[in-house]
Formats: sequence, C-alpha cells, structure tokens
Amino acid sequence: MQRKQGITPGNIMSSKAMECMMLAEEQTKVLEDSFTKVTRHPDGTTLMLIAAECGLSEEDTQKWFKLRNAQWRRRRVFRLNSDQCWTDTEEGEKKKALR
Repeated sequence: MQRKQGITPGNIMSSKAMECMMLAEEQTKVLEDSFTKVTRHPDGTTLMLIAAECGLSEEDTQKWFKLRNAQWRRRRVFRLNSDQCWTDTEEGEKKKALR
C-alpha cells in the first residue's frame, strides 16, 4: 500500500482542499493547537473563540475542522492497516495491539 502525501504525519496541510483555504502560518498553528490540545470537534462557543483567535469566520473554521478530521481519520485507518497497530489506553499510553 502506498502512502499518500496528504496523510503523512508531518505534512498535515498537504491536501488540496486545505491548501485552497490559503491560511497564514500563524492561523494554521492556532487551528492545529486547538485540534490537538483542545478538541477535534469544537462546540459552537469553542468554535467561535478559535475563529476569533485566528481571524477567520466561524464557517471557515468549521470547514477547516471538517477537513482536518477527515485527514485524521485517513491516517488512523492507515495505521490500523499497517503491520503494527497501536491503540490508546485509558491512561493515554500507547501499547502494541495484537492482530
């Protein structure tokens, strides 16, 4: 199975849809930090605060989260289909899962 450029862990913003948004580096950093440290699915209030922080409309912020979640799911499926599977435990530690 070939790895697509859009699903490599270090190349998050490589999908064409994400590139079309033409975000500044600082906006992308704020959005990524929110995605990884706060939530992958922000509620209305959180979405409004994130949009205000990065200077985007709520619609554009919601679109970014939708696209980013799709990339996250594709990477997750790729990892599950690889030779070694990893699952999150309740403590947040990563352990090797047997197939």
